Amino acid sequence: MPDKIIVISSLELAQLIQECVSGEIRKIAALFETKTVALVSGNSEYCFIAEASRITGLAIATIRTKCHLGEMTYYKPAGTKKLQFKKSELIAWVEKSKVKNVQELEEEQNQYLTSKRNKK
Repeated sequence: MPDKIIVISSLELAQLIQECVSGEIRKIAALFETKTVALVSGNSEYCFIAEASRITGLAIATIRTKCHLGEMTYYKPAGTKKLQFKKSELIAWVEKSKVKNVQELEEEQNQYLTSKRNKK
C-alpha cells in the first residue's frame, strides 16, 4: 500500500503537535506525581537528604560533610549519586546526641563519687 500524503494547514499541524506533546507531558507528570506521593506519604523507611535535613534540623551541606567524615550512616544505591537515609537511624542519631541538663550531670557526679567512696 503506497504512503498517502495528507494536506493540512499550518494551524491544523500546530494543533496536532500541541495535542500530542500535551498528552505526553500529562503522562510524565502523572508518573512524577505517583513517585512524589510515595515519598511524601512516609510509606518508605528511607528518605533523601532534603527530608533528612528536616528530621535532623541540619543543613544539607552539613549532612553531606558528616557523611563524608563518617559521622552519619547513609546508603547510596549502586549506579546513583543520591544519598539515602533510614528515618529510624536518623532519629536514633539525633536522640544519641542529647545534651545532659544540670540535674542529670549532678546525678552522674554523685553516682561517680559514691562509687569511688565505696571502693576505699
